Amino acid sequence: MLSQGFPQNFPHPPLIDSAADNGLGSIFYRPFDADRLPYSQQWNLTVEHQFTGNFYVSAGYVANKGTRLNSQTLPINALNPSLLAMGQKLYDVFQPGQNTLDGVSIPYPGWVEQMTACAPTVAQALTPYPQYCSPLRGANENLGGSTYHSFQLKAENRFSHGFWFLGTYTASKLLTSADSV
Repeated sequence: MLSQGFPQNFPHPPLIDSAADNGLGSIFYRPFDADRLPYSQQWNLTVEHQFTGNFYVSAGYVANKGTRLNSQTLPINALNPSLLAMGQKLYDVFQPGQNTLDGVSIPYPGWVEQMTACAPTVAQALTPYPQYCSPLRGANENLGGSTYHSFQLKAENRFSHGFWFLGTYTASKLLTSADSV
């Protein structure tokens, strides 16, 4: 009978239980701005000069900037750096039944017993989501960026009988906060 609503005599999936993954390690979430398309911009300037009929030099500047690249730069379950002043106290471990340690309270009742993938340390209790043992990195997070700058020099000299000399030199620098993917 539908007048009494849908039957509720089935086991509820774990995704309905708000404590389903508490105490575990690798939890993934999808950031709101995930999957924005990455893009890159390139530019260069090259100057060539031919000194003789057989000898020329080319000098160029080449650059590339990548935006919205795949990254793992924003873990949302990281300890606030200002709490690092607590030093070795961050490694102290709560024992079952203990509610406070070094002036820090447990996040909720039963937290110590629930932590199975990592130790219930003071540092873990001070994270934004203390029930999870991972830094909670977003799937397809794209906050990464990269910059590439280079100077490229080339000299070529043609000799008689089909012989020639070619010399090149490149000095470059790449800075990135993106994944290695």
